[in-house]
Parts: sequence; structure tokens; C-alpha cells
Amino acid sequence: MYKIVFSNQFKKDLKLATKRGLNLNQLSLVVNTLASGKDLELFLFRTGTHSDLF
Repeated sequence: MYKIVFSNQFKKDLKLATKRGLNLNQLSLVVNTLASGKDLELFLFRTGTHSDLF
């Protein structure tokens, strides 16, 4: 099992996602799956407006 360490950028993105009302249950499922050492069947990437990405 891996130790989860959140970067400052991830914390900011999470706060923004919470304000936007996005479903954080799916994110929690993905993070827990990765932390347990299992493989994912999907690709992860950041989403948002152009200004969010830069």
C-alpha cells in the first residue's frame, strides 16, 4: 500500500472542484485504488477552464 501525499496544487484543485459542486466520490475511489497498488482502467487528467490549467 502506498502513502498518499497531497501536493499544494492538488489541494487547490480539490478546493476548486468542491466549490464547483463536482462529485468527489469518484476521485476518492480512484485515489484509494491507486494507493492500494491496483491498476486503473482509465486515464487521469486535469480539467477546467484555460485559466485553471495555467
